[in-house]
Amino acid sequence: MSASSSTPRRRPLRGSAPGNLTHYRDPELSSPLLDSETAGSGPLSGSVDLSPKEASPSKSAAHIAQAEADAGSCPYGCCKTATVSDYFYKRGFLEGAYSDVRVTAFGATYRLHRLVLDRSDYFQSLFKWPADDEDHVRDDYVLEFDDPRITQHSFELALSRLYGVVNVAEESKIPFSMISVGQYLAINEAVCTATDCIVKNMTMANISEVIRFAVSSNYGAASERIIQNGKGILSTDGWEVGVEPWDDLPATVVADVVGEDYFFVPSEWDRCIFIIKLLERRIEANYDEDDIAPIKTTLNEKLHYCHMSPEQLQELESFTDIYGNPYVDPQVLHKALWQAVYLQRLVLSSPTSNIASTVTSAAPPTSDTKWFRIPIKDATISGLPAELDRKMADMLSSSPATGPVENGKSTQDESPRTERLYSWTSIPPFRFSIAFANVSDLLTEKRVYGTTFWYAGSYWNLYLQKNKIQLKNTYQIGAYLHRANNSGSTSSSKYSLTNPNVFAGNVNYQSMPKKHHNLVNARTERNMAPLGGNLHGAEEKENVQDDSSLSLNDLSLNDFSAPSIRSPGTEPRSFLTYEDQRNVIMVYFIMFTPSRREKPTITSFLSVPNDFHKSQSWGWKSNSICVFNEDGTFPEGHDKHLKFMIVLGNV
Repeated sequence: MSASSSTPRRRPLRGSAPGNLTHYRDPELSSPLLDSETAGSGPLSGSVDLSPKEASPSKSAAHIAQAEADAGSCPYGCCKTATVSDYFYKRGFLEGAYSDVRVTAFGATYRLHRLVLDRSDYFQSLFKWPADDEDHVRDDYVLEFDDPRITQHSFELALSRLYGVVNVAEESKIPFSMISVGQYLAINEAVCTATDCIVKNMTMANISEVIRFAVSSNYGAASERIIQNGKGILSTDGWEVGVEPWDDLPATVVADVVGEDYFFVPSEWDRCIFIIKLLERRIEANYDEDDIAPIKTTLNEKLHYCHMSPEQLQELESFTDIYGNPYVDPQVLHKALWQAVYLQRLVLSSPTSNIASTVTSAAPPTSDTKWFRIPIKDATISGLPAELDRKMADMLSSSPATGPVENGKSTQDESPRTERLYSWTSIPPFRFSIAFANVSDLLTEKRVYGTTFWYAGSYWNLYLQKNKIQLKNTYQIGAYLHRANNSGSTSSSKYSLTNPNVFAGNVNYQSMPKKHHNLVNARTERNMAPLGGNLHGAEEKENVQDDSSLSLNDLSLNDFSAPSIRSPGTEPRSFLTYEDQRNVIMVYFIMFTPSRREKPTITSFLSVPNDFHKSQSWGWKSNSICVFNEDGTFPEGHDKHLKFMIVLGNV
C-alpha cells in the first residue's frame, strides 16, 4: 500500500499529546514507504511538519540561532520567563530549592542537587561511594581541599558553572585558583577557560610566576599548555630583556629554551655569554644545585663552539664562578677548536660542492659521536615548541631521498637540478639571529639586508623583500638566505637598504661575566694561544659584493662578539683565515620566525641541501612570515621588529 493511495488519517505529532501518546503510529500505516516519505507527499502532506530536520545549506548559522532564540521567547513580548540556566542558578544554587544533597566546604553548607552535580566526574564518583549504612542514602558530604590555591570563591564559581552560569570576569581575576578547583572537581571547561586567560596575558613581566605555577602543580594538559606558551615567549623575546627576568624560572625550562635552534640570540657567542650570566646570578644567589645543573649541562653540551674564533674560545676559559670552577669544560673548548680545523680542511680540500661531511646510512649514528640531522624535504611547519619539535622530527630523517622543491621556495638563479637529501652530518650547524626594523615602511621590490656573517669560508646574510599581491590587494614578505660574492668589488646600492642594528646598546651588552682568579686559567691561556697559519689571518675581509649591487662596505660585518664588547681586549679581531674558493657549495638551512597570526607559536621553513652559487639566494615568499594591513603597515599591537633565527650547514 503506497502512501498516496492510503486513506488520510491524522496522527499525533511528536510531543503533542500527554502520557503514552507522545509518539504514536497506527499499525496499518507501518509501511516502509511511510518511513521514507518526502516533503509534499503522504497523508501529512497538507499539514505543517514540525519535526526536527537538518538545517538547509542555504540558511546561515546566524539565521538558525535566531530562529531557536525566537522559539524560546514569547512572540508578543509579554511573558517574562527566566532562562533555564538562570532559573537553575537562582532557585537551585542560590536558594537551594528542592535540594537533595548537602555539601559542606570552607565552613559553609550548600544545599545542592545530585542531578546537577552529576555533570562533574568528581561528584559522580563521590555519590557512588558507599554509605556507612548500605540501606541509607547519604545526603551530607564534607569536602576538604589540600591545595591552598582552592578558595571558597573559586569553589563557588566552579559550582555556578554546573548550574549553567559562567562568570568569566570573576574567574579571570583568579585563574590559578580556577585551574586548581576545576582540576580537582573535574570541571574541564573551568580549567580550559582559566588556562586560556593565563596564556593570553603572559608576558616577560609575569612569566616566571606563571611557569613556576605550571611546573610545581603539574595540572596535566593545563600545565603543559602554559609551559609551552611560556617557552614560545622566552624563545622569541627572552634574550633581549636581559638575564634578570629569568631569575625565578625553573632551571629545566631555562635549559630547554636557551639551547634551542629557535632561541632568538644574535650569535653563538652571545648565546654563550647569556647562559654564563644566568649561571653567575644563580650561583652567587646560592641557588640549589638542581636550579643550576640543567643550565650548565646545556652550556657544555648544546652550544656549537666550533663556530667561535680561537680568541673567543680562549677567553671563555678565563670565565670561572665564585668558587673558581670554569663554566665551560676546557675539554669542550679544545674539541671545538679541532672541530673548526677539521671543517677548514674539509672546505679547502674539497674540489666539488659536497664536502663529504655527511653519512647517508639508513641506520642512526651511534651514541659515541654526536651527529646532526638534516631536512629531508622542503617544508613549512609551525607550532609551540613541543609541537614544533615533533613536526620537525618528521622532516629530519636517517635516510637519503630525492624530491621536488615545494612550498614556494625559490632562488634568484633558478636552474634545473637534482636534489640529494642527506641524512646526518658530524659538523654542528651555524646559528645566528637577526631582527629587521621598520619592515612595514619598506618599499615594494626593495631589499633590506641584515648583518653579514662569515661561516666556513663564505659570507652569509639574510635579506627581506616586500611584494604586493595585486589580486588580493595585500602584501607579502620574501625572506632569502644569501651567499654573498666576496669578490671585493664595490658599487651603488640604490636598490637595497641596510638593516639598522636593532639591539645596539641592549642590556646584554652593558657588562660581561665576572672573571675570578684561577690558577688553572693561567696554564690554559698559555696552552690556548692562537695557532698560526690558516687559523689566524692578517686582516679582516670587508669588501664582499653580491649581484644586487650591495657591498660589505654598506653592510655591517658581524665578528661574533657584542657590538660594545670585543673579545679579547679592544683590538679588532682577524678571524677570517680562509675563503671558500668554490663557485658552488651545498648548504641546508632552516629559518624560524615568530608567528604573526597565532602568538607565541613559531613558524619554521626547512630546506634540503641546495647548490649555492656565489651571489645566489634561496628562500620563501610566504603569508606566514608577516601580516599587513591593506596599506602595507603592521596591524596595531604587532611587534615592529621582524625576527628570524637561522640554522645553516655545509654538507
